[in-house]
Parts: sequence; structure tokens; C-alpha cells
Amino acid sequence: KRDIISPDNLDDKWITAWVKKRNPEIILSFWSSFIFREDLIDIPPRGIVNLHNSLLPHCRGSGANIWTILEDKPGGVTLHYISPEIDKGSIIEQRKLPVHSWDTGKSLYYRQQDAMIELFEDKWSEIRVGPVETRRQEGNGSFHYYNEADQLRELDLDEEFTVRELIDRLRAFSFSPYNGCYFVDSNGNEVNIHVELNRGISTRKD
Repeated sequence: KRDIISPDNLDDKWITAWVKKRNPEIILSFWSSFIFREDLIDIPPRGIVNLHNSLLPHCRGSGANIWTILEDKPGGVTLHYISPEIDKGSIIEQRKLPVHSWDTGKSLYYRQQDAMIELFEDKWSEIRVGPVETRRQEGNGSFHYYNEADQLRELDLDEEFTVRELIDRLRAFSFSPYNGCYFVDSNGNEVNIHVELNRGISTRKD
């Protein structure tokens, strides 16, 4: 009996058949990168609950920790039901999360992760018994595909930025050990950049 599977995606019909055979009342998606087809969404009568690391509808799709910084959007995490349109399902609960000026893509990612765990722990007893009150998402927000942000990693040495734009670009992609932003020097060398930001402590008394 095969009760555990590790598919690369959810496109294959045998996966839908595998889920139907088990007849789940509810499915939990913990910050999954999988895209759920409608025939799979329709199986559990109590829906599929998902965690997303943004304050939906802002930064739907992939790389929300990066885009929250790049687009200067309010930070937060969302517990919601999955719908056929990616990250557009009804909201169960949200938590706001400040985006600090010293956050990097890495530090924000892990703070979002902690916030999602806390949010789920707080709401699970209610979801498990059901039904739960939900609300529709308001506004269009933004959506980004997987690897879309990678197009912004390369810095043109002749491109003009404000200081704010450059700092936000560099810190959004600072997530060691992964490559950050980079530039290509006059010898064709690709030079990677990571920044480390620390909150300064003011000594002023006024």
C-alpha cells in the first residue's frame, strides 16, 4: 500500500486518482509550490487550505519575500483556501508582518515562515472542526511567476538607480548561500553581491 508519494508536480492524472481513492475531507498545503488543478481542488468537500508568505492579494505566486521588498508592499502571511486561480482563494486569516529597512530576502523569508507556523497553529483547531468564516480577497494585488525575479539579478553597471532602489534590489536578493545580484566586469567576470544589514543604535538623546 503506497500512502506516501513525492511527485514533481500535480499534473499527472494518476495523482488525482491516488487522492480520490483516499477520499480526504480536507487537504493541507504548507507553503507548497505545486499548482493544484481544478479536478484535484474539487475532491475534498472541505477544500484545500494553503499558507502563503504574503499579505494577499499582494505578491501572489512565487518569491513573495523578494517581491514584498522590491515592490514595497505591506508584509504579512495568509491562510486561505485554494481556488483554480493561483493564490486567489477565500481568506481564512491574515497576520501583518513589518518589513524592516534592514530586512534581506533571507531574514524576511524566515520571519514569514515563523509567522505562518504561528498562524496555522492558532487556527487549526477551528479549521479541523469547521466550518470557518472566510472573506474574499479585495483588490488586484500582484502576481509573479517562478524565476521571474531572476531577471532582475543582473545589474547593468551603467544603469541609473536611486540609492533606495539599489539597496532594495541588493537586499531583496541577499539570501546566502544562494547567488545574489551580480554584475559583469570589463573582463567578463560575473561578480556576485550579498549585503548584510544591521540596525544602527542611535546615541542621540534628543
